[in-house]
Amino acid sequence: MTIPQVSTAFCGKSLRTASLIIAWFSTIFVGIIWSLYLSLLPTLFNAFGHIKDVPGQMLASISGMILTYFIIEHCLLLWGVIKKRHYFLLPWIVMTCLFIAFGACFTVILLIMVFLLSPIAFIFFLFNSLIISALIYCLVVIFSYYQEVSKENSRNENSAI
Repeated sequence: MTIPQVSTAFCGKSLRTASLIIAWFSTIFVGIIWSLYLSLLPTLFNAFGHIKDVPGQMLASISGMILTYFIIEHCLLLWGVIKKRHYFLLPWIVMTCLFIAFGACFTVILLIMVFLLSPIAFIFFLFNSLIISALIYCLVVIFSYYQEVSKENSRNENSAI
């Protein structure tokens, strides 16, 4: 299966500009979530009675490590787009593919819940579908930029030899 490619994005913008927009937006978004996590962490620990709850500690530690990985991953995306280094884009591409796969499974579960349990789940279904659609578009744009930069870098290496 091949991922489709685009030559322009966001109303005719170049792939580099669109990739920069995606990289900045996603890095800022993950940074805000990370900041909120760090600011709420003491409150969560105090609610558990000074970190005596081992599952609570483990959950906080694991979620902190995951958020730290996301920060690193999005910074690599931003650095790769700015410096035109295609290999820095790969962690973001792989993780976004995983998010889309898990999101698609979650969307199917929500769709089943809409029909079986609650019409309220329809709102979550629509929101999740919108997020997955946006991620797919961002993935196509970043992957197209990855292909473009990869070809450009291989041409530069061949001409240097």
